[in-house]
Amino acid sequence: MDTEKIKSDVSRFKEEFIRFFSSHNVEGIYFALENVEVYSEEFIEIYSKRPIKENTGGTGIKPGYWLFVMAKIFDAELLIESGVWKGQSAWLLRQVNPQATVHAFDINLRNLKYRDSTIRYHAMDWYEYPLVCDNPEQSIIFFDDHINQARRVQEAHCRGFKWIFFDDNVPPEQFHRVGIPPLPTIDMLYNSRLKDGDTITWDLQGTQHDFIFSLAEAEGAKKLIAHYYVFPTATCLTLVQLKQP
Repeated sequence: MDTEKIKSDVSRFKEEFIRFFSSHNVEGIYFALENVEVYSEEFIEIYSKRPIKENTGGTGIKPGYWLFVMAKIFDAELLIESGVWKGQSAWLLRQVNPQATVHAFDINLRNLKYRDSTIRYHAMDWYEYPLVCDNPEQSIIFFDDHINQARRVQEAHCRGFKWIFFDDNVPPEQFHRVGIPPLPTIDMLYNSRLKDGDTITWDLQGTQHDFIFSLAEAEGAKKLIAHYYVFPTATCLTLVQLKQP
């Protein structure tokens, strides 16, 4: 992907970004349009220098753009990624703020292709690490780990976080697009068609997978969520705002 193609794509993403925030009543997020222009130009320059040119299975350019611009708007000082894969999205989060603390978690780092000396990598689940959020307004977590999103909501709330990004927040009819989805997804928590005990079945490369929906688990997570916003990306990148004490 050359720089001209990146510029063309970012021009479209920027228009979508502005339309999204113009048509949604997003609480707690404030920014000037000129800042989006600045952040978009920064993204073009940064993404052109990305360390991994082919990042199949990882964060692509569009969700990467949304994640980067939103993290810039939050002026994030603590950035956490759960689900490192090859290391590109952790690298991208580092570019948001060179002075920020960045943690990257994965239970197995064998797929890591790029390691940044300023990022703290951990071969473990993020919740096993003694990490507390002291500044919720300027801290974000990016979950791209295919782990139960209701569970991640409860963990992040317990640690004092306010802003969470989830990738692969797909509805049941789109499970096939992400392989093993992080069930239940945020979408499923608010799906009125799902009843307690419902079994969802899908096929992945000839193997059948089943998931039993728990209404109690869904309601427990929903009680902690103030708002959520699904961005217009193929992977349904979603921003979740947690309730604060």
